[in-house]
Amino acid sequence: FPMQKYLPGEYASYQLTDAQNRDLGDYLKTRSLGKECVFDYWGKPIFDHAKIRTELGIPNDASPDILFTNLQWDSAMIDCDVAFESQLDWIATTVNFYARHPDRTLLLRIHPAEINPPFLASQEKIEDFLRSRFPNLPPNVLCIPPTSTISSYPLTEMSTLSLVYASTAGLEAAIMGKTTLVSGKTHYRDMGFTHDIETKEQYLRLLEAAQPPLPT
Repeated sequence: FPMQKYLPGEYASYQLTDAQNRDLGDYLKTRSLGKECVFDYWGKPIFDHAKIRTELGIPNDASPDILFTNLQWDSAMIDCDVAFESQLDWIATTVNFYARHPDRTLLLRIHPAEINPPFLASQEKIEDFLRSRFPNLPPNVLCIPPTSTISSYPLTEMSTLSLVYASTAGLEAAIMGKTTLVSGKTHYRDMGFTHDIETKEQYLRLLEAAQPPLPT
């Protein structure tokens, strides 16, 4: 796994056994299928890259960037802000950046738990914020609503940058070897395998780089 080189020194020489590697691989695969989770968010998720590209209108040779939202009420959002006033400020800043870069594509993946399960549906929805702040989203910003059954994992696989606030999707993207920009305080920040955002200027500079290298 690409993250292995970032482990603390005392684990640098630790090697997983074949059985441990299989267990870890099986666990990650299980997560990607939405199994053994508290709730089944997708039902029958779509994994086929070609089908996803057709549905979203992404050319086969295009490598978009992807932004994963958090639930506004998630406890992970408490005391989470670093460079931005809030997650909504971060989302707006990101959308405005891509509006100025029509040659780039952003997939904006809204967390499916905003509406599913229904008895836990969010009162404050990211989709409502987007409609209010951006009545007409830039054509290169593709909003994937919480109702979509497209799996987040193939979206990450086909993307260049993974942008998160405090979502565990950023950790999984890093495990997949993707360059990940973390804008909020989260449990895997400052571990050395993500770009940890301290200022808006740093964030925009890394976005401008289009494909900043993995941390070294």
